[in-house]
Amino acid sequence: VVLLGMGGSSLAPEVLSLMHDGEGKGLKLTILDSTDPDQVSSVRESIEIDKTLFVVASKSGTTGEINAFFSYFWEECSRKVGIRTGSHFVAITDPGTRLHAQARELQFRKVINADPQVGGRNSALTAFGLVPAGLIGMDLNRFLAFAKRMQAACSPDVPTQANPGIVLGAVLGVATMSGRDKLTILTDPEWEPFGAWMEQLIAESSGKNGQGIVPVANEPEL
Repeated sequence: VVLLGMGGSSLAPEVLSLMHDGEGKGLKLTILDSTDPDQVSSVRESIEIDKTLFVVASKSGTTGEINAFFSYFWEECSRKVGIRTGSHFVAITDPGTRLHAQARELQFRKVINADPQVGGRNSALTAFGLVPAGLIGMDLNRFLAFAKRMQAACSPDVPTQANPGIVLGAVLGVATMSGRDKLTILTDPEWEPFGAWMEQLIAESSGKNGQGIVPVANEPEL
């Protein structure tokens, strides 16, 4: 599987694929989220295109980089499999987008609608995260059960001092107001990909109008 995406539509699947031990039960997932020609060529050279499923993931359906990825691989696939090209493509997008209409017109294998009320950076538990997670062989019921437990732990009914979401937010907020402008994220080796994801979430969510903490993932130890 090759996932064509940028930002929120590709980061969660990348983290899940790096952390998941599929034990051979799922498909190999490659993420393309860079327009660097060398990166695109590297992906193309690493796959057998007639044995590849392309997942075009775009919330808005109009992201220029993703459209460029799609056009390139659609043309490459067309040369190899002809009229069966559509069966090699799946779209994940919000309902009614340009990508949704295009995927229907080109007879994609599947068009999967995401929840339009969930922002891209928070989309790990929507179709943008769950579809790739299922393809690589993750146990989605178990994955969602853990997520539900954390949702309950962070619910408004939980006392402030026992609520991990509130405690983390309070620590970051007080640190910022006290003049701390950086957050270093250190993890065990198997959790290293999660640090990069957390870095993006904090930077995109709080780094507005010259405010917020600058997150630094996997800073080398001195």
